[in-house]
Amino acid sequence: MADSKSVEGSPASESLLGTLRGRERIFFGSVVGAPGGAMLDSRCGDSEWISALNIAATGTFVDGLGVQCIDKPMLGFATNLPVVGPGAASALPFGCPTPGAVPTGIYGRAGSVVDRIGLVCRGYRDALDRGELGGDWGGPGGSTFINECPRGYWLVGLRIWSGLYISAVQPICRYDP
Repeated sequence: MADSKSVEGSPASESLLGTLRGRERIFFGSVVGAPGGAMLDSRCGDSEWISALNIAATGTFVDGLGVQCIDKPMLGFATNLPVVGPGAASALPFGCPTPGAVPTGIYGRAGSVVDRIGLVCRGYRDALDRGELGGDWGGPGGSTFINECPRGYWLVGLRIWSGLYISAVQPICRYDP
């Protein structure tokens, strides 16, 4: 697992491609990688958000990816959604390194496939604070990306494209007043 790192730069809402009109409940971030193969929306329930990514990487590419959800009012009951990709059986969980932090985006490396992925985390109810990068897994190829949800939104799922490897991902964010 990688060491925790801090996230600097402009607010997430300025870095995402897409249009946010008012306060839409669901927001889809920009696609990272090159969509190909089967697509799956891996999204937590209405009272849940992502607590960890289940990641498998054999060699230099991510070849298995899924999400683990936690019921935020209870903060303790976790649900594993299906891991997709040929490496699904060897997936390991990678979450936020600081207790009380919640995922607000993804980061890693991607080109024609997703080479490496991890979570961007911020303090609960304080999406304005300086974020940190959780553990990540994968290889050194591709270009670096950080793809965060707009302020006031939490990461609740991923749209995942999978073939021989995980070819692309897109964050799914939900407004949580």
